[in-house]
Amino acid sequence: LHRLGHALARLQAAPVVPGGAQRTVAHSLTEAHRRASKIARVRPELTERAMALVAWLAAAADALPAVPLTLVHGDFHPEQVWVHEGRPLLFDFDEFALGHPMEDLAAFVVRLQQRGLPDSECEAGTQALLQAYRQAAPQHWQPDWLRWHCSLQALLQTIRAFIFQVPGWPEEMSRRLALAERHARLLQVPRS
Repeated sequence: LHRLGHALARLQAAPVVPGGAQRTVAHSLTEAHRRASKIARVRPELTERAMALVAWLAAAADALPAVPLTLVHGDFHPEQVWVHEGRPLLFDFDEFALGHPMEDLAAFVVRLQQRGLPDSECEAGTQALLQAYRQAAPQHWQPDWLRWHCSLQALLQTIRAFIFQVPGWPEEMSRRLALAERHARLLQVPRS
């Protein structure tokens, strides 16, 4: 994961070609609202929490500093990485776009948290990834935006427990939404 943090930083540092697809905060908030609506249809008792989280994400985004877009993988998670001779190989670039650099890190961290690893192993892996990225790309390191994107990614993953019929999906949806809320609480902006 240390090498992967450096690899992601190199990917995001590649020259940007004008006119490509963009994954803006507005796009992310639209997707968050769409997923919250799906959560409401499947688990109505989670509606208020999901919608409150979307509203809070929108307010938090307005309070955070603007950050220049970089290249992002767009679907960065453990299944999109192989290791060959000790080197991480990234693949599946169909969502490659200009976006917020913290989006890729957050997507990977949240999916790592869903793998059912022991907490200590998950935390060690997360810290190795983040430390390496922060070292390789200090100009893109934005901890509050990372927390924002982690909250967003956990919310987006909530409905996937139902879509993919994860065993015990009702409880898993609740667990994923609680994870999104925990990430949001770590962000230091006023909550409405």
